[in-house]
Amino acid sequence: MANPHPAPTVHSTLIPSPSNANPLLLIARWKGLLRPSPGVEKARLRHAYTLAIWPDESIVIGKTVKILAAAPISHHLPQSPPNQYDTYDPHIVGRVTAVWRLENGVAVARIVNICGGNMVEEVELEFPYLLQKGCRPERRASGKEIAETTAEEGLDLITKYEDAHVS
Repeated sequence: MANPHPAPTVHSTLIPSPSNANPLLLIARWKGLLRPSPGVEKARLRHAYTLAIWPDESIVIGKTVKILAAAPISHHLPQSPPNQYDTYDPHIVGRVTAVWRLENGVAVARIVNICGGNMVEEVELEFPYLLQKGCRPERRASGKEIAETTAEEGLDLITKYEDAHVS
């Protein structure tokens, strides 16, 4: 006798893993080495950077970022203007794991480096606290000088970006 309620046929569907979203590009100046974190058994190589160019998005916990290090072109070409930068890839790509605020209008983001091209395991990036709140420099109230707005004065806006392709 035939089963009046046959078992349904199950078709499996392969769900692809999420694509790696493009990391937020951060152009920053290298400040130096940091001491190992207190209480950590194995000393980790840590570097410090300061944001040089205002990024397209806020720097928040969970964001994947890539750092390009900026150096004045005048270091390589003495006749060039001092406000022009050249960048190089220090192989810092990772996720922001912590953000905290300092007293002087500056915030610091801790980035755990996942790029194998550099032995640096962790980066601390200083940037204006207003950036973490999603503000842009053109939104600053004129005539109002507070720590948060003066911290952003060290940042430049990208006025011209030239992508150099190496053949």
